[in-house]
Amino acid sequence: MTKQVVFKNAKFITADDFALPYKSAAELNRLFSLAFIKENADNLEFKGGRGQTALFSLSGENLVLRQYLRGGLWGKLMHDKFFMGAQDAHRAFDEFILLGKLKAKGLPVPDPVAAKEEKEGLFLRNYIIIKQIKNCADLSYVIKERHLSADEFTKIGSTLKRFFDVGVLHTDLNIRNILLDNKGDVYVIDFDKCKLTDLNRQDKDAMLARLLRSFNKEVRITDNAAHFKESDFALLKEAALAG
Repeated sequence: MTKQVVFKNAKFITADDFALPYKSAAELNRLFSLAFIKENADNLEFKGGRGQTALFSLSGENLVLRQYLRGGLWGKLMHDKFFMGAQDAHRAFDEFILLGKLKAKGLPVPDPVAAKEEKEGLFLRNYIIIKQIKNCADLSYVIKERHLSADEFTKIGSTLKRFFDVGVLHTDLNIRNILLDNKGDVYVIDFDKCKLTDLNRQDKDAMLARLLRSFNKEVRITDNAAHFKESDFALLKEAALAG
């Protein structure tokens, strides 16, 4: 079960186990404010590509706030606005609901906390809050530091197989969206525009090809300083497509 709340021009959805002490609509709205976070949160840092993703600690929880931004030409024109009638208008709610489904299937993904749609005329702005996965580093960071072991490549592939087996189509499977923790467990993140569907072999090959390109790109942009050889990828692919 999830809970929906409306506050002025905003709509929120929260997880059924929402434990933060921000219960009223106005309090929940403040939770999505960077000004509020900067004033009240600890360990605040920003990461991200086109926009800022805020990582912070608040009320005993380690959280991530992300705003959905547009890329390409539309990004220059609209930046963070999505036309209400468009297929991608509800990106935050879509990802929130998908994460809940994946958690219910026992898959290693972040816990969804809350999502927000903010209305401005015929447009929406989208935000999501998830729990941080602690003691993790994404694969782009790991391969800058060291070479992944054969067991780790196999573990990553086996984890991806679990997602493939339930029909997860990840539209941006790359090394920054795969995390490895200090116990060797693998997590997958960033399910914006992803979905559950009937996957075929071509779908799986396309996702793995995108992942391989991201490994090779990291090698290029680090002037061959990243610890990766394309032959390593065979172990990952074999495990991901096993059976």
